[in-house]
Amino acid sequence: MARLHLDCSSGMAGNMLVGLCLDLGVPFQEFEEFIFSLDLDGFKLVHERVEKRGIMSRYFDVELSSDSQKSRFLPEIIEIIGKSPASNEVKNRACNVFQRLAVAEAAVHGVSPDEVHFHEVGAVDAIIDILGSCWCMERLHVRSVTADSLYTGRGWTTCAHGVMPVPAPATAELLLGVPYQQGEVGKELLTPTGAALLAEWVDIWGERPTDFVAGRVGYGAGKWELEAPNVVRGYLGADPSPETEKLWMLETHVDDTNPQFIPELQEKLLEMGALDTWVTPIQMKKGRPGILLSVLAFECFRDQVEMLIFSRIPTLGIRRWAAERTVLARSFSEVEVQGKKIRIKEGAYQGKVMNRMPEWEDCQKAAGELNLAPREVWMLAFRQMDLKS
Repeated sequence: MARLHLDCSSGMAGNMLVGLCLDLGVPFQEFEEFIFSLDLDGFKLVHERVEKRGIMSRYFDVELSSDSQKSRFLPEIIEIIGKSPASNEVKNRACNVFQRLAVAEAAVHGVSPDEVHFHEVGAVDAIIDILGSCWCMERLHVRSVTADSLYTGRGWTTCAHGVMPVPAPATAELLLGVPYQQGEVGKELLTPTGAALLAEWVDIWGERPTDFVAGRVGYGAGKWELEAPNVVRGYLGADPSPETEKLWMLETHVDDTNPQFIPELQEKLLEMGALDTWVTPIQMKKGRPGILLSVLAFECFRDQVEMLIFSRIPTLGIRRWAAERTVLARSFSEVEVQGKKIRIKEGAYQGKVMNRMPEWEDCQKAAGELNLAPREVWMLAFRQMDLKS
């Protein structure tokens, strides 16, 4: 896994974070394929190398057609993210960012988060910036983020609600508890989207950790031409520490439904964003056989999971409680089996690889092409792993 340290001395925006990730090595073709797989239209991606006051950096932006500026409510945005082909971790991060934006806007306008009528941050470009940057961070295997030198700019900016002071009210809400300076630049250097992404990703604010050793440095370009380079700088290095994730466990007992309904429900739960779901046979009151349905999910999908369960089976209640899990630092390597590439998933704890396993889907695919049993490919991949170690 990797650690990222950000230098935000020229602010931050969603497109700047995407540009930084591309400059750090995320292949643009893979990113483009992911974006075009989303349930969105009416846009074009801009990607180019630019010079900002002598610094070569990566500029990314989303150009919209006139009919794509659709405002949305939070549930609709969560649904779009949930249907994306991204991993559950990426979906969770992106949903959290939009949830932070909704809470900030709600505080400013005196409504509930679900009543916030998103304008700029509900448009196609913001969805691409937020979901795309979270996808890129996973592609770089980033698990830990530190940052320093955050500047917001000063003056005034124009948005859907009219002319607002810099930092914008929603940005100011998102910066509660975060050290920052306005600086002397009379521009909006830090956007609400950029502030929400920083609030979600940054674990520690301050100078670069003394034990951090960078292996790469990249630059994401902003839209302004200033006296100083309008870029966000990122240092990418190794992070051997495991991650603790906060999750929700949801359970319900059922003894009066057709068991054939359960597999379809489990499939829908996983499509929605649940991390895992399983069924345990139990004996209920009056000696009736029943099942215990268990679901593990991130908080942003909890309400949707409950609604789906209630809509699919006749249960009258769902128990839930917060849970934590320690996640090993995961990475991938590759071996070849008779010319076919097989990915090897590795899990490390405190810098030590604890387990390695060939990806079963790769073994199945290679087996079909080589006219072998998947088990044979799996065993051959293990032998190649031993030869490489």
